Amino acid sequence: MADPSRTVRGLTLTWRHSVTAVLSKAPSVTSAQTGAVFTATFGDLSGSHGATHTLKLRTARAA
Repeated sequence: MADPSRTVRGLTLTWRHSVTAVLSKAPSVTSAQTGAVFTATFGDLSGSHGATHTLKLRTARAA
């Protein structure tokens, strides 16, 4: 996720995919919920000067 406009004050990302673990996350990530649906909340991004904010996740394997 990146904010080239440098105006985003907060963001919630929802991914409807099973995630079993957060392997690493940007300091801007204030919370991350794993499970059948993954949700990550980012804090104020306006001061990050358009930098990329990265999450590395472990997804569930298909049966």
